[in-house]
Amino acid sequence: MKSKILKIFFIALIVTIVALPILELAASKIKLDRYAETVERVAKKYFVAESLIYGVIRAESNFDPNAVSKQNAKGLMQIKDQTFLYVCRLYGLEYSVTDIFEPSANMEVGVAYLNYLFEKFGTDNEVLAAYNAGEGNVLEWLKDPRYSNDGVTLYKVPFKETSAYCKKVLNYKRFYGELLK
Repeated sequence: MKSKILKIFFIALIVTIVALPILELAASKIKLDRYAETVERVAKKYFVAESLIYGVIRAESNFDPNAVSKQNAKGLMQIKDQTFLYVCRLYGLEYSVTDIFEPSANMEVGVAYLNYLFEKFGTDNEVLAAYNAGEGNVLEWLKDPRYSNDGVTLYKVPFKETSAYCKKVLNYKRFYGELLK
């Protein structure tokens, strides 16, 4: 009797282990499809990889357009009001802060901000560190030989949360890159 129960348990465990990635893939594809048109448009407009955009959205809000963080960052890409308004002015976007929860506005402003950070820092890791911890912190870290040898590339991100965030987004970027093929 015990061996039969154990056998059923292990079969259920194996089915679960096999089924979870398939379910994750299906759920991810549904989420991608919901925002695909906007992501494709803003990716082309601001020269940011679609897979990176999806990676940021996944890490920031897990595709919840109504998400609000403890730091009061909002929407799919978790943008603070002042950043939203700054990027709108910088890029001549005609959104008001009341649009921050509207997915296409939030994504356009978030991706425009990524574009701004790419122009300033150039590579994914530094851009993501700035998106998470602020560009001022990244500029300071790049000057510090404990974190950068060349003033351009961070070989170490001193904030644990930001370091984990960069790794998470880059993993999601790879995942979505494969999914988008």
